Amino acid sequence: MFIAYYQNSSDYASIYGYEGIGAQYQRIIALIAIAKQHNLKFIHFPITVGHNYNNDPEWNEKWEKFFNIKKLSNNHEVDYTKLEKFETPFTHNIKLDQLLKDNINKTNVLNYYNLPFEIFDSNPDYYLSSVQKDIIDAYDEVNSSRELIYDKNKINIAIHIRVFNECDNKEYYQNFLNNQSERYYMNADKYIEYINTLKINYPNADVHIFSQKDTFDIHFTKIRELKDIKLHFNDLDTFDTFHHLCKADVLCLGTSSFSFLAGFYNKNTVIYLPYYHPPALKSWVVYNPLN
Repeated sequence: MFIAYYQNSSDYASIYGYEGIGAQYQRIIALIAIAKQHNLKFIHFPITVGHNYNNDPEWNEKWEKFFNIKKLSNNHEVDYTKLEKFETPFTHNIKLDQLLKDNINKTNVLNYYNLPFEIFDSNPDYYLSSVQKDIIDAYDEVNSSRELIYDKNKINIAIHIRVFNECDNKEYYQNFLNNQSERYYMNADKYIEYINTLKINYPNADVHIFSQKDTFDIHFTKIRELKDIKLHFNDLDTFDTFHHLCKADVLCLGTSSFSFLAGFYNKNTVIYLPYYHPPALKSWVVYNPLN
């Protein structure tokens, strides 16, 4: 009846690198929601987080504190060192019948799972809505004192534009340079059209774009020509960037697990771009530039 997140192996990481905060905590929160909805117990263990571009020696510990996931776990209820442990393969996207079969009447077993999306994405609103308040409360307990640069007299629109650099998976970076993946369909022209639509719909708004300076201009330099936008590169660190996405009045998701995860934590308007995963809540507004 105990489940936990199984991080990719060190062998996998040595080839591809550890995955970023968005990809991994999206899975962790999905597992917390699945556990709650199916009467299981979630055990949390600290993870190794990729994309540590500045080689911060406290990178993993900072993310652990930032999300405060232990507050939502059942670690305190059991001596998990004495549980019998089973790990599913990294590529195994667990199905609901398998999950329930694994855990039925097994009070002394801890099952590890890596990919919960076969279950979570089948009914994301059902799962996320059951834990959204809990994860936000745990997050705010730690981050409520973080300052925001937003103007309180304006509607603040946050747009996350995912770019890649040489510290990312080399295949992703090469695809980004060559614009050879369906993930990069939002080019500069599409973003300009998108931003102009937002300005019409939200006339009393500040438009904030959050991205990475090093490779932003490879595909998105035309966006700099837009008037009345605020570009954020190095003025905020990764933690404060994520916080601003969470607290925006309007959050425009990128094709990125980083901002998709921030959408879990945003209680206001979230605008979804077509991505690997469906909209996580029925309240999310779908913007599809491909129609």
